[in-house]
Amino acid sequence: MISESKARLYVLFSLGKDRYALPASDVVEVLPIRPFKSIPAAPEWLLGCFVDEQHSIAVVDVAKQLLGVHSAVRTSTRLVVVEVVKNRRLALMLEKASETVRIADELFVDTHLANQVPFLGPVAQTPWGLIQKVEARALLSQNTLQWLFERLEHADA
Repeated sequence: MISESKARLYVLFSLGKDRYALPASDVVEVLPIRPFKSIPAAPEWLLGCFVDEQHSIAVVDVAKQLLGVHSAVRTSTRLVVVEVVKNRRLALMLEKASETVRIADELFVDTHLANQVPFLGPVAQTPWGLIQKVEARALLSQNTLQWLFERLEHADA
């Protein structure tokens, strides 16, 4: 029997047919889809930015970045705001990001994919199906984050 106290809270979301888990401790807030300003000459997965608490927050379409198709805008599609570096946040557009679950650490099994795909973590067989942990801070390379935050600083100025 797995103790409920050893289970961590995760925000579930989908990419295609697969389910993923983002640690709730990485999440600043979950927002409904809202209007945002486009960023000229940005990659297609960078949808734009919006202002929250006096700072610009970039909106990243994770499905577009990873699968090459834009996220479907549905009632369950959310902007999940995460802090990727100190005082710098991104809003991840995620499909079916409307539920949280507790999953015990010991259920996750290392797939050794982290060497190939740094943001993918271990996988767990759960009552909700096979779920893979995602590291939000590793979705974008350090060079990409630096480029992005430099542009957002100009937008904040």
